[in-house]
Formats: sequence, C-alpha cells, structure tokens
Amino acid sequence: MQPGRTVWRVSHAERLAILVDGRVFFDAFVQAARQAQQSLYILSWDIDSKLHLNRDRDEPPLYLGEFLSKLGRNRPQLQINILNWDFAMIYAMEREFLPMFQFGWRTDDSVHFAMDGKHPLGASHHQKVVVVDDKLALLGGFDLARNRWDTTKHAPGDPRRINSKRQSYVPFHDVQAMVQGPSASCLGELFRWRWQRSQGEELAPPEVCDSDPWPKWIEPDFKNIQMGLARTLPAYNGEPEVREIEEFHLEATTSTCFSLIIWNSRTTSATGRCR
Repeated sequence: MQPGRTVWRVSHAERLAILVDGRVFFDAFVQAARQAQQSLYILSWDIDSKLHLNRDRDEPPLYLGEFLSKLGRNRPQLQINILNWDFAMIYAMEREFLPMFQFGWRTDDSVHFAMDGKHPLGASHHQKVVVVDDKLALLGGFDLARNRWDTTKHAPGDPRRINSKRQSYVPFHDVQAMVQGPSASCLGELFRWRWQRSQGEELAPPEVCDSDPWPKWIEPDFKNIQMGLARTLPAYNGEPEVREIEEFHLEATTSTCFSLIIWNSRTTSATGRCR
C-alpha cells in the first residue's frame, strides 16, 4: 500500500466486517443510519426512494425516502446529504423517474439531494458509499437501488425479490465492507470533496460525538488493522487522472505471480513475467 500510487490513503480501522448480499447490507444500513447524530452521507450510482428496506421482517414496510425523511424530522441537527450520479438518458427507463423530485417531496427539505455530472462525456460516477458521523462507513458493490435485495440462498422465485415497480427480478449477489474508525472519516472527507466539487457548497465535517453506529449484531471480521483506500478518477477540468485501483491490482498481481514462480521452481524449471 503506497499512498499516492497504489492507494489514496492508509488509515486505521478499529473494526471491519464483510457484508454478503443485500439483506445483510440493508439491515446494517438501517441500524447504522438510526444512530446518526450529526451527518449521514450517501454516494450512489443509482438510488430509489421507494426501495423496500425491511421486506423480510414482521414489521411495517420501511421505504428509503420515508425512512430518511423521518430521520430528518426527528433529529433537526442531523445533516443528510445524498449525491447521486446524474445518469445518462440511456438508463432512464431502468431507474426511478426524476429522483431529485421524488426525494424532494418526500423529505420536506430534511434531506439534501443532488445530482453529480462532473465527469468526462461517456463516464459515470460509480462510488457507492454511506458515511455515518464520520465514524462508520459502508462501501463496496451495493447502492440503495432497486433489484439489489436478496438473501445468500439466492432462491429461484423468492417472492420477496420484488422491486418498487412490483416486478420480480433475478437473484443478485454482491458484497459490501463496513468499517469503523479513522478510515470512515477519510470516506467522509471524500464525500465532502465530491459535494463541493459538484455543488459548489462546502460541508463542515461533523463534530466529535459519543455515538456508536456499529450494528450490535454484526461481529467484525478484522479489528485494529491498517486499511488502504484506493480510487479511480478520470482527468477532468484540469484535474489529473487517478489510477490507484489499477496500480494496486498490478502490484498485487506481480508480487503474487513471482512468489508462485519461485515456489514452483523448487521442483520444475520456471521462468516468466507477470506484467
């Protein structure tokens, strides 16, 4: 992990858990968001205000837009900001119609929703991150969008696998990381940079508070580790491109390949290059 080359930052993670599939991710998001005291940030490639978050629980349905609106009304000090990719029209039929309008009328100005189109022609914003009070962050393959919820069984014909249009969809698999500690603060900084860059508004970081947004039912897979955060950013409006993810994979692949070649050479003659 080389800051400025293979990673953006190396920072401390007090706890880190790998969340497998949408059921676990959505439950973790709801419980963490309910503990938010000062700030709740959502970076998304896609988002759906009608997303059903708790579809397998014996309780009243919980939909994303209404959930965030209630959080904002009950905690006036809570700053909720959503930054969604200003998607190309080619995706319009696959997404919620006019999401800015949908979140606007559902949230009574308690949620600040914006679209981000600051990228080269043909590109997209694909960062999927949730940050709570700069203390806890969820990042990975999931965004809060339709056709994402599923269990680890991925059972064919599961009647709960219905989207906001009341359409069934095929099984969906992905993973998300949940991290607590200074690494989450770095991701809060990333969100504030994206917001200022696209909206021209500087968000103040949250003050230190005593909340613990980590869901109690999730056991961490790692504790007190150093964590690398890597990005990909295109050259845009005078900003240089960033290829940390590519460099990280090239470096890791090269190191792994040469290690395998050395190990194999104990019994056979082996030569080769990995890049």
